[in-house]
Amino acid sequence: MEQLIRIGLDTSKRVFQLHGVDAEERAVLRRKLRRGDVLSFFGKLAPTRIGMGAAWLSALVARKPPKLAAVALANKTARIAWKMMVTGDRYDPCRHRAHHEAGVDAFAEAA
Repeated sequence: MEQLIRIGLDTSKRVFQLHGVDAEERAVLRRKLRRGDVLSFFGKLAPTRIGMGAAWLSALVARKPPKLAAVALANKTARIAWKMMVTGDRYDPCRHRAHHEAGVDAFAEAA
């Protein structure tokens, strides 16, 4: 495989989509990986930059006008900031992602 300088990683519940480019910005990697195969795949590669996409935002842009997607992103960011200001908590992307994948509202707390 040619030397990858950057890999884009789209996540989902079961399958990860990988897109990689070389130094000339040519697409040299297009692959789907099951969740269990991701660590072994990246363990065999030389260090490179990895960008992770927000699948929900990409899907929204595909269905709706870009301005509406921008408003949705701003709304989500504002809700996260508000929750942090009210509770004094620090932002924990792992906690937020785990709640999102489980289908739980990240801001709903048990009473």
